[in-house]
Amino acid sequence: MNRKLLVYIAAVAILQSMASQAKPKIPLTTNVATQNLSLPIKSSYFLQITIAENDCEKLLGKSCIFRDKMLSEPYLHEAKLTIFLDKIYATQSFSDKIMLMPVKNGSFSIATDNNNLISFNTTNGAVSNLKLVKGDLTKEPNTISKCKKAENIYNFHNTYNTDALLIKSGIYKDEYDFRGLNEYVLFSEKQNQSEIMALTIGDDQKITAISNLQLCKMPDVDTLRARHLSTDECFGDDKALEECFKYQECKNSITIEDCEVTLFQDGF
Repeated sequence: MNRKLLVYIAAVAILQSMASQAKPKIPLTTNVATQNLSLPIKSSYFLQITIAENDCEKLLGKSCIFRDKMLSEPYLHEAKLTIFLDKIYATQSFSDKIMLMPVKNGSFSIATDNNNLISFNTTNGAVSNLKLVKGDLTKEPNTISKCKKAENIYNFHNTYNTDALLIKSGIYKDEYDFRGLNEYVLFSEKQNQSEIMALTIGDDQKITAISNLQLCKMPDVDTLRARHLSTDECFGDDKALEECFKYQECKNSITIEDCEVTLFQDGF
């Protein structure tokens, strides 16, 4: 082999080495695009989703455009999902009332009202594999009040299985409330009977938790009475004597504090 050929081979080898080093490095994990990058969402997050018209059939099994009455014009009835404590249910407006509706079983991906894309599975209202696909989870509330918790637990079980609840309801009146008689509902989950919650149901069937209320029972009267001064407050206060006189025969029956029942004389 002559000297010129050796020089040529050496030059080619150097050029090949330089070209190899100049090529961009290929990452070892070539399947990044197909990896699941979604983040788990804790059950304590309170998520709400307004259902778009074209998603009603997929989520609720029916159209959201329908008539309220036989001869009325069909229109879009607003529907909303609530996800909380690994539970899901839907509410929908209907003829000036609010209806509770179940969500179909399946796997779904949808944007929340706070513009977070989430995914989840549902089976008879139970939520699993709840994940954030895209967005900012700090936009979603992570801690909610006992009152909001009471409303949602009641709504969920009344959507899917009322047998899961112990319920006692009744009527009370408040002389300072000119709307007339009011309905109260006390309930607890059978699996957690130590926690009794309270709410009221309006004429539009809207569920509203009762924040704070004292109810007492007059002799031979079934309708309970809202008490605005407690027994302790009626001692040693001359200004309250007239108000306290109204309650002297009224036996304390139900006391509600922060939407939780702290006194319940009758029991379930």
